Amino acid sequence: MAWVKESKDHDIRTIGEQSPEESMKAVERLYHEGAERVWAVDVENYPNEGQSTNNLVIELPTDPKFRKKLFRLEAHVAASGGFDPVSDDGQHYMFFYKFKLPFHL
Repeated sequence: MAWVKESKDHDIRTIGEQSPEESMKAVERLYHEGAERVWAVDVENYPNEGQSTNNLVIELPTDPKFRKKLFRLEAHVAASGGFDPVSDDGQHYMFFYKFKLPFHL
């Protein structure tokens, strides 16, 4: 969340092809769905523009209700990229990789 909040004119922070505002909503959605923490990884720098990434690591909660919500969201994002969803095998982290769909719907 802190990385996205650093966004300002000529030094924006975006997730995927979303605006800084949409990127903030996407991260807020992940926390609302139960993510313990969200990290932006593989961040690319664009001189005089800012930074962007299409890759997020989500620390998963232990609460089954919230885990189900996050795995449902991941399935939606995966399907939008032509991938199969990840099953909940008790893992601690989830990886969103090169997604294009704004998932704050």
